[in-house]
Amino acid sequence: MSQLLTLTRAARLVGVGRGALQSKIRDGDLVAFEGMVAVEDLQRAYPEAKLQDDTGLERFERIKDAAFTRRVRERVLPGADVLIARLSEMSRELALAQARSDAYGATLEQLRRKLGTLGDGPAPPDSTAALLAWLEQRLA
Repeated sequence: MSQLLTLTRAARLVGVGRGALQSKIRDGDLVAFEGMVAVEDLQRAYPEAKLQDDTGLERFERIKDAAFTRRVRERVLPGADVLIARLSEMSRELALAQARSDAYGATLEQLRRKLGTLGDGPAPPDSTAALLAWLEQRLA
């Protein structure tokens, strides 16, 4: 894939003004796409220009790519300290939910046993109220 340069950067590399490049584009001597020109096309239009010394451009591209990657990473992934805090909080919430689940299971098992013993004989009228009070206390 051909490396694309902005008109300003291309003009600096060949040592001409941006207007000179634009006139070459209008005349059809230089092909441009959305304000960018290919290095190969620039070399064809200006064969005397030395474009090989573009270490600054390559360095700029690396810096730009690294900055973009860092911005994406910052927006997509939170920092390690934030992730550790979230994981700790979720761990605590999971332990609490498991403890509640175990307590509810035990309470329901006890309720089942109590209901089983009530069914064995005649139940006094206030035993239902006592059972409900006990259930409310256990579930609270």
